[in-house]
Amino acid sequence: MGKRRLAYRVDKYREGSYVLFQFTCAPGGVRELERRLRVSDVVLKFITVRIDETLKRLDKRKKERDKRAAKRAERAPVAAPAQPSLAQQMTEAPSVMPGVPKES
Repeated sequence: MGKRRLAYRVDKYREGSYVLFQFTCAPGGVRELERRLRVSDVVLKFITVRIDETLKRLDKRKKERDKRAAKRAERAPVAAPAQPSLAQQMTEAPSVMPGVPKES
């Protein structure tokens, strides 16, 4: 972990280290961690974000669905020969058009 330039100046600092902690604990533990971060001289800024378990579970299901869809796409049979496009059908006029008198 090296130093990086901060997005904006904080106090007199232009560089700092970004750290991500992901943990599980009771609400009291979160309050204690925030208290300690607040009083620490080496911590310039911090943010605490709660990750909702339901959203995590839904995200996991979506990833599994996407993975299955990708596998199905790989195993899909080769497409049948394509039908003539609309442009081709219009240029190849039929010899007899219904409802139009035949030219003599």
